[in-house]
Order: sequence, then C-alpha cells, then structure tokens
Amino acid sequence: MFKKLGLIALCAVSAFAMHSAELNINDKDLEVSANFDLGQFNDTVEPDTSYIGFSYLKASDEHSTDRADINGYADVNFIIKQELAKTGIKVGIGIKANYAQVKIGNNDEMFFTIPLGVEVGYKLPFGTIIPIIFGAELYYAPESLSFAEANSFLEYRANVEFEILDRGSIVAGYRNINTNYKINTNKIDINYNKSVYVGFKFSF
Repeated sequence: MFKKLGLIALCAVSAFAMHSAELNINDKDLEVSANFDLGQFNDTVEPDTSYIGFSYLKASDEHSTDRADINGYADVNFIIKQELAKTGIKVGIGIKANYAQVKIGNNDEMFFTIPLGVEVGYKLPFGTIIPIIFGAELYYAPESLSFAEANSFLEYRANVEFEILDRGSIVAGYRNINTNYKINTNKIDINYNKSVYVGFKFSF
C-alpha cells in the first residue's frame, strides 16, 4: 500500500518537472536554447530546482553597437532555482561557460569566459486566463574568469512569457551581451548583441 502511494506521489511530483526548449528571433538574429531538469534523471534531485542547458545565438553585425564583424555565440550553463516562501518569486544562481569569436582588424579573436549570474522569475497574480511570467537575469565574468583574448563579460536580459498553452508560451524580451577583449596591451569593448526578440518556449 505504502509502495503504491509512494509511486503515485513520485509521479505527481515528476509532473511538475519540465525540460524546456526555446526559439527566439528578430529581423536579423536567431537564438535557440534548451534546459534539462536534472530531477527527471536523478531521484535524489528535487524536480524543478536544478537545470543544465545550452544556447546558441547567430547574431547580426547590425545589432552590434560597434558594428563589429561577429561570429556565433554559444554557452553551456548550470543553474539552481528555488521559490521564495510561496511568493510566486523564483530565484536562481548559475554559472556559464561561453564562447564567441569576433574579427578585429585582420585577426579572428577568441573569447572564452565563465560568468556567474542570478536569475529571477515572477508569476504575475492577475494572469488568471493567460498566466504571465516576468523574468530577468544578469551574468558577469571579471578578468579572473576570462580566458584567451577575453578581458570581461556582461550579459543582462528581461523577458515576459505568456502561457497560452499548458506546455507552450509566447516570449518577448530584450538582451544585451557585452564582450571586452584584451589584445596585447589594448582593451577593446564590443557590444556583441543589443536587441529585442520574440519567440516560442516549449516544455516537455
């Protein structure tokens, strides 16, 4: 009897654990990302708390404020999240490893950092028909976490999700990704991407 109740409880908890995939676009940029809930793979990890994921951004030179000759940007990430005392506010702390390449002069410069960050999500209380979630994140890597030609990294975002389906949302957001290079003795600041976007987010 207790074994059956335990299995039912485990299934009920797992129902709230969600992997996600997201596709964001604007007139020039394409971004894809995925996050996997570790609670679905390991029974010792509480569902909806720990995630590992990746993202890739194919950005346009036109959305770089410095009009730099930029190539693709990619990262892998790990984050732990927790809701604050049933307030609807979810806070997370995370770490990324990212890579980018920019052409400065005649040289392709490599950029690699390990930024640390915080993320915040809040489910608005008045979204009764269509749930609305506001999110924001900030990641930063100082010189001590920067490698190759990188000197520092700063990324911040804000977005709004409209849950039009149980496992499907429309997303609208803004991102700013700033990369700072150290070439010989010169420091070169390049705003890699600064743009608004819309897209879809799927949970499974």
